[in-house]
Amino acid sequence: MRNIGIAALLLIAFCMFTQHSPAQSSHWQLTESETLWTERYSNCQYGYYFLLPTDVVAHAEHPPSPHHGFLIKLPDTAVRTEVTFDNSDRLIWATAEYNVTEASTLKGVAEYEMEVTGSGKRKFKLIEHHAAKLQSRPAIEFRAEYDTEDGLIVEDVLIALHSGVVYELGLKTTPERYEADRAQFQKLITGFRFTPIAKGECWHYW
Repeated sequence: MRNIGIAALLLIAFCMFTQHSPAQSSHWQLTESETLWTERYSNCQYGYYFLLPTDVVAHAEHPPSPHHGFLIKLPDTAVRTEVTFDNSDRLIWATAEYNVTEASTLKGVAEYEMEVTGSGKRKFKLIEHHAAKLQSRPAIEFRAEYDTEDGLIVEDVLIALHSGVVYELGLKTTPERYEADRAQFQKLITGFRFTPIAKGECWHYW
């Protein structure tokens, strides 16, 4: 009887542990410096996820660093070595953070992001900006270019404001590769989904 009681207690403890622990998922894998996501990227704190295209690896922050979004390297979207803004001339990114600007409208937030994008850039030029959609919600997209030591860079940035969170999806590339990389960017955008923003602590890895 005692052995049965101990076994029952162990079973209860196991069930409680599994209910309060983050579910392990095949969608993410930790390396020494990053979290690599495939098929699906999820962010419960900021209320969104992506259905990732086949052969795309999204590079996100390594715990316990703040978890905002990810980077995808171009043209080799399946690369698993570390990806950063500094080591990549061509990439796609997605990020989200609570709105800390003085603007309370999408237009105001987008204007702020345009200003930030141009800050410190050599020969920065805003090419265009227009109304857009992010999963049927209002958004603003703009395109800009600027000079670097390695040549001209083009950026496309899509901004949305929802429930006090600023969502930013971006493309950084060269003029010669713009059309091909733009197609990859558009394909990624179609996989974006809003979800309810978690109240209190939540697990990102699900």
